[in-house]
Amino acid sequence: MKRCLWFMLLTAASGFAQSYKTCDVTMWANEAYSQTSSMTRNNILYFVRIGRMDYQIALPGPKVEMNSGQRIHCRVDKGYMFIRDSKGKVSKTRIVDAGQPIQNQW
Repeated sequence: MKRCLWFMLLTAASGFAQSYKTCDVTMWANEAYSQTSSMTRNNILYFVRIGRMDYQIALPGPKVEMNSGQRIHCRVDKGYMFIRDSKGKVSKTRIVDAGQPIQNQW
């Protein structure tokens, strides 16, 4: 019984840890106006790379600051990006645009 319970807890913990990936904040911009999205004037957009895919996301919240070149832990689910900070707190933000996968230049 103890083994079964321990195995279930270990499996659940490893599944949770694997759902978040290391992502790179490639840049941020103060978007004055975007015709392709429902963003309004003067919204901050972050550009985040997960593997070979680039995403544009809205500001995750007033207390979340990210810098170009920063590595974060994030995951994508149903049009949203979830960002987990070093303390384990998760912020949810809307994906404004998901670009095409980055192709090899070789």
